[in-house]
Formats: sequence, structure tokens, C-alpha cells
Amino acid sequence: TGYYRDLWTKLLCETAVTAWWSNLSRDVTSRVVMSRDPLNLSKKYLTKLAHADYMLALRELDVSHNNLTSLAGFSALVALEKVDLSHNKLHSLDGLEQCKNLTELDA
Repeated sequence: TGYYRDLWTKLLCETAVTAWWSNLSRDVTSRVVMSRDPLNLSKKYLTKLAHADYMLALRELDVSHNNLTSLAGFSALVALEKVDLSHNKLHSLDGLEQCKNLTELDA
């Protein structure tokens, strides 16, 4: 059952990231991709954050009410300013060290 939950997590993350990515605004001058749109992955039964490397410009993330046990992959979210990690199975916040812009954390 863990295998299928991970596949479900992967599919949900891919779908959400694809939708989020299509709404990004591109600054042609600096070629920097930024998004002010939050990514809501709450209540999806996620066991991990898949494809975080495609979310480098993400500033706001809601992964509350899931089954996350670690923050593996979160170090890729270098632009992250706000994250909701509440109601998960986390025992540590290790993985947020690279999120230097983080100003709001709900755990």
C-alpha cells in the first residue's frame, strides 16, 4: 500500500505543479520565472513532496493535512516565503534550511 500511496503522491504533485507552472509570469528582461500564486496541495494524502525541483520560484505552499513524515526535497524551494505544514506526521523541520526567504511557517 505504501507503493501505491507514493504513486498517488507523484501523480497529484505532477498535476498540481503542471497547473501552477502554466500560470507563471515570465520576466523577459531578466529571464527569471516568478509566481505570486500559492500552490495548494492540502488534503491530498501526500507522503512526500514530489518534483520540488520544478518549484524553484514558488513563494507560498500549503501541504497541510497530509501524511508527510519528512521534508525531503524542500531544500529546492529557495524562494519559499510561506509554508503550511500543519497536520502532518513530521517529527523534524530538517529540510527547510535552504529556504532563506521563509517568513511564515505553520507547523
